[in-house]
Amino acid sequence: MFNLMASYYDSYRPDYPPKAIDTIIKKAQLTEGSRLLEIGSGSGKATALFLNKGFDLTCIDPGEELISLGKAKYASQNVRFISSRFEDYDAPTGYYDAVISAQAFHWISRPIGYTKSAAVLKHAGYLALFWNIDIFQDVEQDVELWSILSKYNAFVACIKEADYPARVKTITDSITESAGFAKPEVLSFVWDKVYDLNGYYGYLMTSQVFFQKPDALKKACFEELSGLLERHGGRIKLRYTCELYLARKI
Repeated sequence: MFNLMASYYDSYRPDYPPKAIDTIIKKAQLTEGSRLLEIGSGSGKATALFLNKGFDLTCIDPGEELISLGKAKYASQNVRFISSRFEDYDAPTGYYDAVISAQAFHWISRPIGYTKSAAVLKHAGYLALFWNIDIFQDVEQDVELWSILSKYNAFVACIKEADYPARVKTITDSITESAGFAKPEVLSFVWDKVYDLNGYYGYLMTSQVFFQKPDALKKACFEELSGLLERHGGRIKLRYTCELYLARKI
């Protein structure tokens, strides 16, 4: 489904805070020549922040259209884009210094996601998983927006503030219990993004559930979002938390 919405994904999914990527590089001790495998790269939203640093970067994603976009955008860079599911990818054992995955690792089958990541990493290599999560707070804009998203099942990488600690615990426990990695260090990088109506609607169109809705329902959602933005000055501000789970292979 992400392959079908490739143009929306490439245009409207948010980038990642450079500080998060700098933290991965520093803590994983990545240097020129380090080998990185990116799982679920899509068209290269996160990939872009690892370029021009001397890394040997391989990106895999099952979406051929997304991979084609990545190849076109970064044709002159030292990066390889390969269309494949991670579960099927013939990765060399003990080869990579780091395995990274942005907004994608939850799609990987368990436990193979962790066991295969550990297998392809060098001794003491790092697994770096990160997501942009829109954490909804008990404020007027967020309450109104959550109501609209609930009505049309148009959720994209969001969660209510009260439910967020349980999410972090679940991911932390799953990494630790995989037996291949030490307990991850969890770091958060908070940043804001302001959307206009078309920008936010385009973002919702990267939800595989909402993307498949009938046009009439999508139009109704657009109209309700328009009313919301009118009440809030024509713009909507999301406060993202880029959450990073950094785990060393043991």
